Amino acid sequence: MSSVCRRRDVCNTGFFLRCAGGVRKFELGSALALILLILAATAARRSSAEDLPVCNEKALQAAKGLLTPTFHCEDSDQYCSSDKAMRWDEPECRNATTAYENTLKGILTPRWWAVPPSSLEACRVHGKVGTLTKDEAQSLNLGRGPQVQGTDRVRMLVIGATCEGSGRDNLFLVVRTGSIALTALWYDFNPGGTEAPYSLDVATDRLGTFAFFTSQGHDMQSAYSTTTVYKIDPITGYAALYPLLLTAQGTSAVIGNSEPVISELNFKDSEMVRNGRLVKQFLRYTDNLCQPGDEQCQPVATTQFTWNGKVFVESGYDGKRKKYLAELTRERQCIKQKFDAKKGTADCATDFECPKYNDLSLLNLKAGNLGEARNYAEGALDFCRSNFTEFQAAQYNYRQSHKAR
Repeated sequence: MSSVCRRRDVCNTGFFLRCAGGVRKFELGSALALILLILAATAARRSSAEDLPVCNEKALQAAKGLLTPTFHCEDSDQYCSSDKAMRWDEPECRNATTAYENTLKGILTPRWWAVPPSSLEACRVHGKVGTLTKDEAQSLNLGRGPQVQGTDRVRMLVIGATCEGSGRDNLFLVVRTGSIALTALWYDFNPGGTEAPYSLDVATDRLGTFAFFTSQGHDMQSAYSTTTVYKIDPITGYAALYPLLLTAQGTSAVIGNSEPVISELNFKDSEMVRNGRLVKQFLRYTDNLCQPGDEQCQPVATTQFTWNGKVFVESGYDGKRKKYLAELTRERQCIKQKFDAKKGTADCATDFECPKYNDLSLLNLKAGNLGEARNYAEGALDFCRSNFTEFQAAQYNYRQSHKAR
């Protein structure tokens, strides 16, 4: 994927720090306020001794170091990356993940699964039976944060960088079956200096079991979170992206929230999962990027999503969908009519980058412009993460552009 996130509502999780229109100007006061806010939040964590985690004997016996997978490095860059076109789907990366799964089979024993993740984390940090110190307890919410999260059947593993000096993480979903099933959530994730940026929620519904992987970040003006939905196969235990949301643009497995960094909002009503169950309704927050001193500007806009038994549906879906399709039809007609096979471009003003890149990729494929087809397919892979159908089309176009070589 491209290293620049161009959508405000959905961040490309590895590069959320560049979202919402790229680099924005900010005043020194805003930067100072941000720093003070972060320091205050850190100091407030685990301030009471009675809240300090404990490593007990059972947890200590079960706790084992999670080895790092052996991904190929190019200098300090990991080759397998979810931000670079479709490398996550290349045989080298899939084979390395399978090898890592086999390694973990000897580590993630029934004893390990029987211990709550919080206890495993306490023993990882403390290293012996006993209560964590305040500094140790605070460290659980610093850096990459908890490295094991989840339930007694579904857990997320946050593994440090394979390549020395990269500062990136690999994230996996591991499901307990007769053995284990390992699914890569993100290869080579760039946390961008954010403390404890990852979280996992697991929900069970009559449709099955879902895993919600969330990443967080911020720039000097906005705080972001991006949640990606996976459905777990009940037989194999492997997980795949699942379109659990319905928006005007179509079905989606990804949803993003944003708000001003200095904000009293807590995102509580943006939760999609509560106590292991899907909620009936939730809100998506979108930062309005208000200018300082603009009292007429509301800090955020909200969109309500309601569960209909199959998907979460965006409020006002019918009207929004009709308007979207009308505008999309006009744009696609323009691209088709004005496509220049020699240049590989179409002189059309467009608002929807995802379908535009997919259309131009396909048109270039048909015209035999393989280089341009690949370039547009890579762009579509970046822009289309929040549109399930278009994202599948982007993957198809990318593969076709390589097959035709």
